[in-house]
Amino acid sequence: MSSSAASTVVSTLTKNTLLNLLSQGVYLALAFWGIPILIKGLGPDQFGLLALVWAVIGYFTLLDFGISRANTKFIAEVRAAGDTVQEHRIIWTSMISTFGVGLISGVIVYFCAPLIMDRMLSIGSQYRHDALEMFRLTAFGVPFMLLYGTLKGFQMAIQRFDQVNIFQIAIGVVQWVGSILLVHFQYSVYSIVLLTVVSRIVLTLVVAVSMIKIYPGFYHSVQFIERNAFKKIWSFGGWVFISQIISPLYLYIDRIFIAMFLTLSAVAYYSVPQEALSRLLVLTMSFTLTLFPAMSAQAASDDQGDVARSLYSRSLKYLVILSIPVTFCFIIFTREIVGLWMGPAFAEQTVYIFRILAVGLFFNSIAQIPNTVLHAYNRPDIPAKLHSIELPLVVMLNVILIPLIGVIGAAVAWSSRVIVDSVLHLMAVEYRIERFSFRIPLHRMILYPLGAAVTFLLTFEIVTIIESLFLRIAVTLLLLILYVGIVWKVILDDTDKKYMMRLRHGR
Repeated sequence: MSSSAASTVVSTLTKNTLLNLLSQGVYLALAFWGIPILIKGLGPDQFGLLALVWAVIGYFTLLDFGISRANTKFIAEVRAAGDTVQEHRIIWTSMISTFGVGLISGVIVYFCAPLIMDRMLSIGSQYRHDALEMFRLTAFGVPFMLLYGTLKGFQMAIQRFDQVNIFQIAIGVVQWVGSILLVHFQYSVYSIVLLTVVSRIVLTLVVAVSMIKIYPGFYHSVQFIERNAFKKIWSFGGWVFISQIISPLYLYIDRIFIAMFLTLSAVAYYSVPQEALSRLLVLTMSFTLTLFPAMSAQAASDDQGDVARSLYSRSLKYLVILSIPVTFCFIIFTREIVGLWMGPAFAEQTVYIFRILAVGLFFNSIAQIPNTVLHAYNRPDIPAKLHSIELPLVVMLNVILIPLIGVIGAAVAWSSRVIVDSVLHLMAVEYRIERFSFRIPLHRMILYPLGAAVTFLLTFEIVTIIESLFLRIAVTLLLLILYVGIVWKVILDDTDKKYMMRLRHGR
């Protein structure tokens, strides 16, 4: 029974993940199409100013103190438990809290804009007035942007990812097509920022109205902030906020040390592989966005934890099964892939950086599953504490390795951190969430993955020494066929195979 229930949940997650990937793919395609046009129409300086304002808008949407993620969790829980009274308390406490934080943030942006530009940003005097007006315009949109994040969290809690992604695609089309039209008719950068802010305000209002239909009873029992709900939301959200603040540092801190110890060209050779590979996390993140509310609901309704445990183990299994061949192929053909994209000269400089970071990305993807489970089972403190502890260790590794072995040292430091982080997250679920304990001995949890990793590394090292591209492709195909056979015969159980067959027949 638990396997059947878990399979039903996995089917829902698969559908929602594909919807997330679709919207992300549309947005990336629009950005890929629109950026060269905007650069040509505005010029590098004004496009740089626009990119800066967009970055500020994007950053402030994260500064909701974890409230949007908190309400996704708690709404999914109380709906599973059928507690409508607590549900409305969470709804109104979240919305009022988020809008209040947005108002405070907007006031800070408005009045501190001159200080930010003079002390923190390198904006030429000829653009200072325009930049000041754009930042102050952005301030008016901050409350609505944060409120939209909260409303989106409610949609995720009830698994309405169709609505989430429709609105995501709509805002992407308005943003990029509208910006290009404004540039075509020779409007200023200020007009593009105005479009950005107004479109997000309108989007928030449209989503707020749409909740009446997709979430019956959403606006019933209007009330002010409820004390217990407020405490619960902010306690959970506070830990999430710590992770939101620290996590972006891991993407940029190594570049700072490369610039300190090496050269700006070295920064480019490192940042391009890291940025390119980090985009591949969209696959995992698309899945974990749908997994989080499903797991949160299971935390409230599945007393024995059978469905949740099955869902967790299968999520890890499927992610690892799919990630291994993708990572393997990328490592084997790094030189050819990067050469086609960036040119042979760039590929020669970055081939080992790409390979090391690709291994790290594999483990980073895996860590997202236990991270989601820890959040769903009300332990956001564990990821936040791990991120806080790992930060000084990353600094130490960069300070030691970059002067010693150059840019590769930064790649080794980043991948080492995410490998350790992945193992610690898996251990945290095993030993801190009781219903997820598989009674796996510690040495097996560590040694088995390490043994698999060593086998993996030795295999690709042997294949990469083959100089003939044709022979390398042939050997890789044979290995992939062997891998699929082993997975089907040894790794997948009967429930997995039945689910795969249903997918094959579109059911």
